[in-house]
Amino acid sequence: MGKYALIIVSALIFSVITYSHALRNAIFISNTRVVQSYSQNQAHNIAHSSLMAAVMDLNGNGGNIAIPNPGETIETGFQPWNQLHGEYNISVLNDDVTNIIRLQATGRFENSVYIAAVGLVPGAGGGGFPWPPFDSAVHAEEDLIVNSGTVNGDIYSGQKLTITGNAQIHGNVVAVADDIPVTIEMNSGKVWGSVYTNAVNPASIKYTNWSAEITGNLYVGQGGNPAIVAPPISQWHPGHVKGSSASISSPIPPQNMPLPEFPEIPQNQTILPAIHLSGVGFQLLDLTGGDAYVPTIDVHNSTHLTVNVGSHDRILRVNNFNMTQGHLNIISQGDGRLQLIVENTFNIGGSSSMNNNINLDGNSQSPLGLLFAYAGSQKLTIGGNIPINANIFIKDADLQLGNSGQINGNIITGGSNVNIDGGSGNNSRVVYAPNAHVTMGGSGTVNGSIVAKSFSGSGGYLVNYTDEFMDTLPDLNSGGGGGNITNYSIAYWN
Repeated sequence: MGKYALIIVSALIFSVITYSHALRNAIFISNTRVVQSYSQNQAHNIAHSSLMAAVMDLNGNGGNIAIPNPGETIETGFQPWNQLHGEYNISVLNDDVTNIIRLQATGRFENSVYIAAVGLVPGAGGGGFPWPPFDSAVHAEEDLIVNSGTVNGDIYSGQKLTITGNAQIHGNVVAVADDIPVTIEMNSGKVWGSVYTNAVNPASIKYTNWSAEITGNLYVGQGGNPAIVAPPISQWHPGHVKGSSASISSPIPPQNMPLPEFPEIPQNQTILPAIHLSGVGFQLLDLTGGDAYVPTIDVHNSTHLTVNVGSHDRILRVNNFNMTQGHLNIISQGDGRLQLIVENTFNIGGSSSMNNNINLDGNSQSPLGLLFAYAGSQKLTIGGNIPINANIFIKDADLQLGNSGQINGNIITGGSNVNIDGGSGNNSRVVYAPNAHVTMGGSGTVNGSIVAKSFSGSGGYLVNYTDEFMDTLPDLNSGGGGGNITNYSIAYWN
């Protein structure tokens, strides 16, 4: 028996050694993946941030970025970005074949490299606002509350992030605040991805429900201890994080989302009489010869107001616009576009529509065909079965979307409140509201990206991230009171 006992003991020792070696390898591989994932994200941040800075530099008329001669390329060479512990390189190509200025930014962090690119059109369309990269399904510069509902995509919070009500986030989470007691609070909910944060304070990631779960990795702030920053709800809990936990090697920089300048309201236009349509019929408003001002437009009882802009960018300025069961149609050729500016009141209801007609020679049913700029102070309410194919810019009023309202276009607003609920939908576009608290509830849906000052969602709402809207963003001027001369418009960003 002594010989067999020795064999058994030897086998056990060999098994323990083998298991310990395999465990160390598994831990090493897991930690390596954590570092690689963070490095890739940091390289991504460096590339996009340096590219945005380069675009703003050009539109501010010549700081550090110069335009080369036609057909030539210049590069800055890799420059250190000490705050992010990485490097960036900007290359500028003056493409004389397509007349596009092509900028490419390369971000490098440790062994990871990421490349972002943008095309600029000189002197195009009076635009120039450098649209930021839309990487998140929901971006809130302050607090973000995800209460039930589903978000398919990444989320970003500049202050406190709260996940509760069995909310499902199918993407990564970024929370950059490091100076508040609780940066992330997770109740009943699940993150199907990894969590990145600058938080280092004890229990600044707080689990308040046994079922709170992160399926990926957890990265706490630089120098932080994940066990102290994000302790489990109980010592008996098997672990809220299914992947690995580590600290980041440099802080995650905050992202600034500026508001573009509201379209200038022209004053010297052809003055036309008021338009009142009711009953069966339609009216053609020909703007091929120039812009116009109409004091009041009323379109009721299934009547149609059709505006012909030809191949031009035309402005229709209206003081009061009312549509109850009416239709605004656009006729254009090529890239012709109508810019509808409503200065005072706008009311739409029933089964009305805007730019929903077939326009074979132009941007048929495309948001590129209509920019609706609302300068009134009353809340803009869109509900009912109302298809709107337009980009909408609200100067400073609140916005209410509900009751099956359907907007196929981007929403830009300088207002303080945006409410999306009751079956309303925004199709494959961005809700850009950096000054507003955005609320989603009921079965409200956004297919695109939401940018807000703060965000809260409850009920069965749904946000599906996509960047398909990038080619439909309108050309707008940069904010800042017109002190900068804007010479370039965005042709593409990827």
